[in-house]
Amino acid sequence: MENTGTTLRWGVIGTGNIANTVTRAIKQTDGAILQAVVSRSQTKADDFAAKWGFARAYGNYDDFFDDDTIDAVYIATPHDSHAELSVRAMESGKHVMCEKPAAVNAEQIKVVLETAKRTNRFFMEAVWTRFQPAFNKALELVAQGEIGKVRAFYADFCIDCPQLPGSRLYEPSLAGGALLDVGIYPLMASLSFAKASLNKLDATFRSVAPEAVQSLCRKTETGVDGYDTIALQFPGGMNATITAAINCECGTHFKSARIAGTNGVIHLPEFWYGQQVNIINKDGTLRQQLNFPFEVNGYEYEFAEFHRYIARGLSESPVHPHDDTLFLIEQMDSLRKTWGIVYPFEKPQNTCTVKTASTATDTANVPVTDQKKKAAPEVVIYTDGACSGNPGKGGWGAVILAGTKECRMSGGEKFTTNNRMELMATIQALKRVAAEPSLAGAQVTMITDSQYVKNGIQDWIKKWKSNGWLTGSKEPVKNKDLWKELDEAVSHMNIEWRWVKGHAGNRYNEICDTLATTAAKEQ
Repeated sequence: MENTGTTLRWGVIGTGNIANTVTRAIKQTDGAILQAVVSRSQTKADDFAAKWGFARAYGNYDDFFDDDTIDAVYIATPHDSHAELSVRAMESGKHVMCEKPAAVNAEQIKVVLETAKRTNRFFMEAVWTRFQPAFNKALELVAQGEIGKVRAFYADFCIDCPQLPGSRLYEPSLAGGALLDVGIYPLMASLSFAKASLNKLDATFRSVAPEAVQSLCRKTETGVDGYDTIALQFPGGMNATITAAINCECGTHFKSARIAGTNGVIHLPEFWYGQQVNIINKDGTLRQQLNFPFEVNGYEYEFAEFHRYIARGLSESPVHPHDDTLFLIEQMDSLRKTWGIVYPFEKPQNTCTVKTASTATDTANVPVTDQKKKAAPEVVIYTDGACSGNPGKGGWGAVILAGTKECRMSGGEKFTTNNRMELMATIQALKRVAAEPSLAGAQVTMITDSQYVKNGIQDWIKKWKSNGWLTGSKEPVKNKDLWKELDEAVSHMNIEWRWVKGHAGNRYNEICDTLATTAAKEQ
């Protein structure tokens, strides 16, 4: 990569797939130093640092943000944490490039952008496509009139990802769904080519705001958008039709963008990371093919630009300015509103903190739901248990989401096991819900990272009871007292059991883990 004129010591937040991908690009960027990585797991951070050559590895965010040797950070965590981590990073004096979408709604983005202005830190949403040579060449060709007056834009980004337990893409609490994950690309591209069709490459997205939008969304069983079809009518005569999906594979041939004009078509294979521009005549023959192979993996261009922006003392990217970030999320907010998709954390929260002993006595005495509401809302419960020594000091944690309220609970025992704490978390959360008259008859979704609890209550307990609480090998069932208590609790409720992978970035699972481990330490 060419010299960018400045040196930046980079920190990376997260150790997943995208973190590995961008780190490869950072490593190849002139003037970039791999300074630190952070994960909620010290082991994962250590392994990641060793793999890529980071100078430091952190197992908690506080120490990472306190590290004054970090100049800039890349946020590579699930969507729901982007805004919070961006704000923390800038308030600790660091410049930020954040994985798209930079937040899950316009309200969050406004806070992020206000923080950037207040702290005088550079912030940029990492929409890597906008910095790639092939994409920008196509924009130039359209603006120059290569295919005449633009009439239509088509783009598809549909992938088939299995709905595995705990999958980020299907998890409402992690802002899952097609729109924010892959739909942002064809939406961004339609706005970009709407500008190009009017020869307004330097304008903002807002200047070509669609005059009309129609859309359809097919939801998944978890309530997020699985397949989206969006039609947009832009000023100047260009209409756009775009699709996005997480449960339907459209194939490489159709994962492309096509811009149709009065004098030909421009075809961009796999447009969001395209390396080729095909100019096609009206009769279908190839007029010209232009190739722009990546130097690294396609992410190098945004990092090179980021370094140049810092060297020039800019406050935002002229290629992807703050208002474009805001306008994109405003459009996605509007689409989700039309589809009736609201993430759990977007609802007004009235958090109560309930710290309990092993008897789970309420000390906060705050109702889980608004007593004025007549209809019981759907209840979602997350639980987790922890134990130091196993057996040893143990704790449990639970988060109850009901209507517009969030309630956090925790408790512990001086000598226990991890499985008992997993059971205790579930029992106490269900008791809490059962104590609320307004939740009578509510549909409860119980989400646990314990296969022991989920399989036990759904499967094993039937055989245990028929065998007189003996296992298949005629041994007494362990934790029989708690299994009986749980069996009694679930007999009065309509419950759907779901398993989520622990320590995999699920926001509420992580909260429960923190509640449980903290409670264990306090014993």
